[in-house]
Amino acid sequence: MKNTITLLSLIAMLFNLAFAQKKELSLSDAVLKSWSTLAPEKLKKLDWLPKSNDYIYQGEKDDDMVYFIGNALSDKKEVFLTVSDLNGLMVNDDTLKRLPRLHLIDSANSYFKFDSVYYFINHYTKKRAASIKVPKLSGDLDVKAESKKIAYTLNDQLFIKSGDDNTINVSDEKIEGIVFGKAVHRYEFGISKGTFWSPVGNYLAFYKKDESMVTDYPLVDIDTKPAKYNPVKYPMSGGKSHQVKLGVFNLNNSKTIYLDVKGPKDQYLTNVTWSPDEKYLYIALLNRGQNHMKLQKYDVASGQLIKVLFEEKDEKYVEPEHGPYFINNDNEHFVWFSERDGYQHLYYYDISGKLKRQLTSGDWMIKKILGADIEGKYLFVEGTGLDARDQHIYKIDIKRGKYEILSQKPGKHNAKLNHDARYFIHYHSSIEIPLRTEICNYYGEKVKELMNSSNPLSDYNTPTTEFVSLKADDNTILYGRMIKPSDFDSNKKYPVLVYVYGGPHVQLVTNKWLGGASLWMHYLAEKGFVIFTLDSRGSYNRGQKFEQATFRNLGKVEIKDQLKGVEYLKSLEFVDPDRMGVYGWSYGGYMTTSLMLKEPNIF
Repeated sequence: MKNTITLLSLIAMLFNLAFAQKKELSLSDAVLKSWSTLAPEKLKKLDWLPKSNDYIYQGEKDDDMVYFIGNALSDKKEVFLTVSDLNGLMVNDDTLKRLPRLHLIDSANSYFKFDSVYYFINHYTKKRAASIKVPKLSGDLDVKAESKKIAYTLNDQLFIKSGDDNTINVSDEKIEGIVFGKAVHRYEFGISKGTFWSPVGNYLAFYKKDESMVTDYPLVDIDTKPAKYNPVKYPMSGGKSHQVKLGVFNLNNSKTIYLDVKGPKDQYLTNVTWSPDEKYLYIALLNRGQNHMKLQKYDVASGQLIKVLFEEKDEKYVEPEHGPYFINNDNEHFVWFSERDGYQHLYYYDISGKLKRQLTSGDWMIKKILGADIEGKYLFVEGTGLDARDQHIYKIDIKRGKYEILSQKPGKHNAKLNHDARYFIHYHSSIEIPLRTEICNYYGEKVKELMNSSNPLSDYNTPTTEFVSLKADDNTILYGRMIKPSDFDSNKKYPVLVYVYGGPHVQLVTNKWLGGASLWMHYLAEKGFVIFTLDSRGSYNRGQKFEQATFRNLGKVEIKDQLKGVEYLKSLEFVDPDRMGVYGWSYGGYMTTSLMLKEPNIF
């Protein structure tokens, strides 16, 4: 009998070991590890070598961090660079403790940054070509790698520093309120920086901003003791906005000309783009009302306007966010992004401003141009699918204006082309797939799997995530996401947290891993909450009409849509309508306060 009991105990112990209780997700892990150990594993710093079918990625060998080199068509795996290699190139007794991101310039050269020093190296001979140290407090760094020059800003002035340690101050005056080389227009209309190197590096275009007429907005710097008054220039509604000029500095003669831009001084100068031959600058000139855009071509030598290539108008607003795209440095034609037919698509122009053809169309939108094949026949892009929660890879026949989808499965697809577009690194995830990384050919066919990432949460109790579709009051389809506890019981009543954004340029519900949700939402779900999110009208990737629904009417249509979500939640037997909260950040914070004040007694 005793032996029987011992045997049963042993069996029970083994059973419990085999089916050990899974771990509970902590809030600390959900926040601090969401982009590391609890994110799907991926090949770090994966990139193509220029003019090659080889690629590099970060890994470890013999307890050392290294860059490996692989090949699209073979099982090649060799050491490319090590931390030790790079430490042999350092100055000032600096020592790398980990591999920096390597920025590839061409087949033999690259650069990396450590602290405030940029190292330009030959990655095959493992020799340093140059090192450029920029001031520690500098910002807005813009590297022209081919000519080993760096533009940077310091105290509102703009400088260029080169490999021979020569420093040039591009700014032509130093007056309080005059700012050189920084982003303008509150980072709207695709503006993310304030300097623009020409293709070869003979010129640097830059913004010159006069904000002396803009009122100060009071802020307090709490990093000092005691706290310090530290106001910023911020144009409040109805107040004056800053004025912008576009300068061009010629590195060959150290002279600056300013484009002779006509019109009101507070208009928008956006989408600054160089012609491949460095002779012309293109800018999208947008009126203050934001409903009339002119694509203008300027002569770099004189700063004079050559021609207005075309104009776009809309009764609500136009939103140019991408400059002309010149395929393989073709000086005669360019591709233009536009929402003129209701969705962001591509249009093929010659440099006189004549439209040759529309390249894409339909109820979906282009998000990014990846590049072209070496002959310039095909353009590769990323765009939404007919289901806007997906993202696909497309190949466009430029001459015929026809396109095909290279990624057939639902989910989010991203790609990185090699030099001639014969191969591309393909990333695929969905609500069910953590991440798959592979190499595909020109036709979208898989030729090599690089990594099939496992579920990083497999050791944890994890909630279930599901998509829902609702109808707005005008029958527009709205996409939502619901997260339920892993031990969900339909007979129980659950409190609900509605997580909201609802504003332009953000889409929360996407068909990628976890449905686009953050891990802290999963933590809360495991604590007994249902987490619900709805992308209302006004949010991103659904076309112009969907996004413009909030035009001069903020906090009305979006609230109506969120209340449709609330109505749906209240129809569910397992939702406790008396315990419903709402939370959001940025525009979502505005939506949170608006919902609580305009629709009291719901949350």
